[in-house]
Amino acid sequence: MPMTFRETFFRPIELSREDWTIPAAPYNSTRRLLKQTKEKCVFVPIRTMQFIAIIDEQEIVFIDGASGYIYRDNQGGRIIQISWRNFRPQDRQSLFSPVPCQIVYYLQNAKRSMKRLVREFSDALVQMEQRQVQTNAPAKTARILAIRTND
Repeated sequence: MPMTFRETFFRPIELSREDWTIPAAPYNSTRRLLKQTKEKCVFVPIRTMQFIAIIDEQEIVFIDGASGYIYRDNQGGRIIQISWRNFRPQDRQSLFSPVPCQIVYYLQNAKRSMKRLVREFSDALVQMEQRQVQTNAPAKTARILAIRTND
């Protein structure tokens, strides 16, 4: 039985925003993962950066696990650093084309993480999908049959 956790994340004031295109492979992976879950979001650990990505239908937010924990109005949580949002898959030419979207930066140093984040997030998605295939795959059985020769 899946466990449910409640997490709180704070969205700071937006510092900057830019148009961008997310590569097709990670975008398509996020859509597959969302379709396979019964939840409204998917948490993807990006262990190499100590980040976590939270994917929902509207956006992907990135939280730096090492950035600390804050309290506001008797509520504790982590700070969103970057958000990928306003996806426009209808604007792409094929399923293998990048998807136009926007990047929103909430912290000063977030832009420095962006290039590496794309690569590491893509790798984390591949690992997550591989794990899902391994754990959700139906059990397979094998039968060994003797080869009979007509002597």
